[in-house]
Amino acid sequence: MGRYSEIDWIVFEWDDRRTGVGPVRSSLDDGATMGWYEGLGPWLDPGMESGISLCRIMLNGRVAVLSRDRAPGADSRRTLRVHAYLGGAVHNPSAMPNVRQALALAPGWSRMIPAHREPLDLAHLLESYSEASAEFDRRARSCAGELAPVLSEAMRYPGEPLSVLSEGTTAFQLWGLADVLDQVLGTLPQTFSTYESDDLRPGTDVVFLRQWPGASSRAAKRRRIDPRVLEPEDDYHRMAELVLAAYADDTLGSLLTSLRIKGDLGLDERIRLLHAGLDAYTSPPRFTGQASTSQPPSQAAVPAQEPQSAAMPASAGASASAAVPRQAPARRAPMEETLPQPVPARRSVPPYMFDTCVDDLRAAQSEDEVWAILRDLHEWATTRPQGELRAPLLAHHLLVPELQRHLGPGHVHAALIGLMDLAASPQDPQPPRVRRPERLHLLLVALSIVQVALLLAILVLVLT
Repeated sequence: MGRYSEIDWIVFEWDDRRTGVGPVRSSLDDGATMGWYEGLGPWLDPGMESGISLCRIMLNGRVAVLSRDRAPGADSRRTLRVHAYLGGAVHNPSAMPNVRQALALAPGWSRMIPAHREPLDLAHLLESYSEASAEFDRRARSCAGELAPVLSEAMRYPGEPLSVLSEGTTAFQLWGLADVLDQVLGTLPQTFSTYESDDLRPGTDVVFLRQWPGASSRAAKRRRIDPRVLEPEDDYHRMAELVLAAYADDTLGSLLTSLRIKGDLGLDERIRLLHAGLDAYTSPPRFTGQASTSQPPSQAAVPAQEPQSAAMPASAGASASAAVPRQAPARRAPMEETLPQPVPARRSVPPYMFDTCVDDLRAAQSEDEVWAILRDLHEWATTRPQGELRAPLLAHHLLVPELQRHLGPGHVHAALIGLMDLAASPQDPQPPRVRRPERLHLLLVALSIVQVALLLAILVLVLT
């Protein structure tokens, strides 16, 4: 299943026959639906609090996004409705729906569930992403200060699963955390839940809770973070506050450029450069919830030498003054009921998918990954009405330059010829596959060598 494939869905509601939540409608056949029900079962009921919560996990080789909506009511068991969306294969570098798409749009997808057993059109689901993501950017920057203890732990113990106690709007917090980690560390949490009543189940990088489940749950193999608990400030806290101040002020890109943190660096080198950059600030900005007025240092001001300790012990940068207690996040509306839920308008042409392809190409780290993205785009294009794609493909002003950056101008035509033929030849039921131009060249060279060998053999036979 490709990156841009259609999305299967299952609706779960209270089922009197099962005396619990079970599947009531689906785009899949009954056997496949029951198979997914068994796998998704532990994630269907997040807890008793009313409102919407989101979950993205990897299951059965595919991305699964759950939008769980519990309405207020006396019998809470019967007020839970879950929409499960089954997306692309997990082996794809940017399997969709990705983290940001799920956070920004999944609560509104329930209004697009068809009356019959048919999958959802991914291009239709993502049409309003640009508008929704702009709102999430704004809201995430406004609550960036709440992320300081989470970000410091994520940098201190990269890759470890996290449990975060939060009373804020966790979808916005997770959006900001993913943005910052992606830019600063080059990685972001791919699996999450914006609300659970406990943190005992494996399978998610980040889980948000309203309260700890109790003393009996201390065996959870996750790093727990409680923003209300004051911890000694060290270099990791200073780095987190520096980064978040720049993020809130929309200057994080400039800060990272000045620190020479760029896309091809490894995790350890990124942390080292960020730590070394602290010395360039005589008074690193402490995040107070307002936009930072500090300017990033020039590249010349960033120390080039190694810090005294690569391991950065927790006490290395502790402040001599008493730490200022953190304020607990203000209580907000229950769960995520305040999330924007735009209703996309159906359009005949899906130009957004080419925008998504460009985003994937920008994040690609190798030529192999570029060709995998193009093959997935071609697979998705075969599901579209023939002849629909030619105009947006030709009109897209970023796709070709991005391909030229990765493949060189001479290979762009070979990369797009399959899509162009598909768009221009509605009578052809078997469009040509997008393939590597160098493989075609090697095949032609091999055929030429064979022809020359045959000619030489015939000439030898004639002369003898």
